[in-house]
Amino acid sequence: MRYTVSSPQLSLFKREQKIEFEALFSEEEIDALKKELDRAYAEKPTGYELQREDLPLTKGMKLTRFGQIASALMKKSPLRLAFIKYHLDYPTSATIDQISSVTEVCGSAILALENNDLELLPQQKGNAIFYDTRHPLPFPIEGAFLLLVFTTDKARYRLNDSDPYTHYLKNLGYGFGDRLTTESHPYIAR
Repeated sequence: MRYTVSSPQLSLFKREQKIEFEALFSEEEIDALKKELDRAYAEKPTGYELQREDLPLTKGMKLTRFGQIASALMKKSPLRLAFIKYHLDYPTSATIDQISSVTEVCGSAILALENNDLELLPQQKGNAIFYDTRHPLPFPIEGAFLLLVFTTDKARYRLNDSDPYTHYLKNLGYGFGDRLTTESHPYIAR
């Protein structure tokens, strides 16, 4: 299924720097995804980049849904997945660029994995809010949410002292200034 973004949605995103998409995932899909995330989180409790080398989790995230919407909203193509984070324990409110060690970040999305009553976040399980890079995210965030961050194909690895995972990409063989590759950061929209 192809996900399209309407002109009114584009206008709202440009004006508000965020937009919510309802029922992006069905309840069954979210339950299966949350189960996979919890399993991966038990093995890697940072919650950072859980999908790496985890095919069931990667398939469950259905990245093309996010990619199609993000590409249309951010008017960028192709798009890569910069990183994901489960359990959003960043210490303070920040824009995604402020907490990313990847350059050329062009936006993010937060997916609700359970119903909640938190303001500024998707409240219904399966809903996702897409954010412009200028919109601050209300960290720390309690509850079951998945953060996905998008970048262009020109992205590079950079030192960012505000990113608690700034040295993570060294484990994948990157040095500061290196361009991201498809092997480690797949395209999610072309």
